[in-house]
Amino acid sequence: LAALVLGGAVLRLANLDAQTLGHIEVYVPGINLPAGISVPAPRVSFWDALTGPIREEVHPPTWYALMWVWTRAFGTTEFAMRLPSALLGIGSIVLVYVLGALERGRLVGLLAAGLFALNGQLIWWGHIAKPEAWTGFLGVLSTILLVLLARSAGRRDRLLIAYLAVTLLGLGSLYY
Repeated sequence: LAALVLGGAVLRLANLDAQTLGHIEVYVPGINLPAGISVPAPRVSFWDALTGPIREEVHPPTWYALMWVWTRAFGTTEFAMRLPSALLGIGSIVLVYVLGALERGRLVGLLAAGLFALNGQLIWWGHIAKPEAWTGFLGVLSTILLVLLARSAGRRDRLLIAYLAVTLLGLGSLYY
């Protein structure tokens, strides 16, 4: 598992800033775009990060609000904006292993983690500053919590609250 995570990390972190910023990524809040002539409009304030997605695109504002905090802390270089997607992609390798191991054992978990770590489409999304890696991470975590909830006996309040919170956070990040 460590080798798969390391390999997946190398693939996701290598050359994060090698390509120029694509139009799909200019929706990240904090980029100082020219007002009045850019699409999207600049999302420099937290309020703009919350309301911009409502006015200009199909995604709800959850991820954009979180990215506003991120870009305030780490800047808007290509590397800084893409790093959350890469890190969440790396974390998803571990989560996919956990899910596979929970359902069918360690070998299946390792196989699933390997397929996830080396999947070109998932590596590509780990290089793009958009909510897909975030929602994928939350989707796998939600599934793990649902499996644990279904298997638990006795008090399941905390698992249910965690499952609902993660699921709603994921849905509130990609779909209205």
